[in-house]
Amino acid sequence: MGEIGYRSLSKLALMDILGLQVLHWTCDDVCQLLIQMGLDKYIPEFTVNQVNGTKFLDLDGNKLKAMGIQNHSDRAVIKKKIKAIKSKIERERKQLEKESRLRTVAPVH
Repeated sequence: MGEIGYRSLSKLALMDILGLQVLHWTCDDVCQLLIQMGLDKYIPEFTVNQVNGTKFLDLDGNKLKAMGIQNHSDRAVIKKKIKAIKSKIERERKQLEKESRLRTVAPVH
């Protein structure tokens, strides 16, 4: 099995590898996620509402419905993705805190 080249990775996978967090995503990045999720039919709603990464993480069922996403299953898929991203961010935050604590404890010689 050969190495995976950057050209074979999706834009979002590459963003993840490069450490760019969803909080810095533009509306276009969020739309790329919708395409990967098979929900590109909602790109107009996300574009009109200028949903960037920060706004994306703040969405809930009521906000999605207010944006025009009436299909319950589609809202559930989006909410599940938001929950997964939030969980990943929290894990990364905890890992960074742990690494930071380890670096601040100087070894005794």
